Amino acid sequence: MKKFIMDKNNLWINILLMFLTYGIWLIVYIVLKLKYTNENKESQNKINKNIQEQTNQYLKEAEKRKQDQDDEERFYFNVAGVTYDNNDGSSRQAVIKNCKKFDNNNAFFKKSKYNGKPSIEIWTDYGQIGNVPSEYIDKILSIKNVHSYISNIDSFYNEKNKKTMFCEITVFYKKSEQ
Repeated sequence: MKKFIMDKNNLWINILLMFLTYGIWLIVYIVLKLKYTNENKESQNKINKNIQEQTNQYLKEAEKRKQDQDDEERFYFNVAGVTYDNNDGSSRQAVIKNCKKFDNNNAFFKKSKYNGKPSIEIWTDYGQIGNVPSEYIDKILSIKNVHSYISNIDSFYNEKNKKTMFCEITVFYKKSEQ
């Protein structure tokens, strides 16, 4: 075999076999490269399609949120009568201490009368915390589907140096439902 490789007469055969071997490896390389390139393109296309679908979904949701915000009206007020006791003898101050702010729908309204005039009591799961100030009663009564939550709870010291809790209610509703 060694004599065959080193023989000058067979040199052209050796060169031909070398090119043939390199040619086969080159063809194998190109085929594998094309195969993996196509698989990568398909994989990348799937990823791009998935990203596009997620982007479209996000944009639809963002548009819906914007429309909801455009249709939403908000206002807020401080609760009136927080220093009084409730009809059942419970302290509104104690009820406010149990409340948490920013829980959606943690404050709800109950229609009532006070001195023969319409009034709205503000209730939580813990009890009554006070009343809607008189300047907001007509507005709240005119809203069909009103939502509210406690947006702030704080305290101050009154003139007798007694700590007094108070809270703020945020009311929101859809303009289209008014």
